[in-house]
Amino acid sequence: MERRTWNVERKSICFLCYALCVTRYTTMSRTCEICGRGSATGNKVSHSNIKTLRKFSINLQTKKIDGQRKKVCTKCIKTVNK
Repeated sequence: MERRTWNVERKSICFLCYALCVTRYTTMSRTCEICGRGSATGNKVSHSNIKTLRKFSINLQTKKIDGQRKKVCTKCIKTVNK
C-alpha cells in the first residue's frame, strides 16, 4: 500500500517536471511572425485506408526584415519581395 502511494507521488513529480520542460521549450513556436499561420492537422491514410492523425508543418525560414530576424513562412517572403 505504501509503495502505491509512492508511485502516485513520483508520477505527479515527474508530471510537474515534464510540464516545466514543455513550457520552457514551447516558447519558440512554429508560426509565422507576419501572418500568424501555423501548422495544420490532417489524416495520414495508409494503403489499407487506415486513417491516423498527422501534422502538416509550414515552411518557416529565418529572414531579416527591417533589421530584425523573424521566422517567416515562404508565402510571406514572396509577398514581401513583390
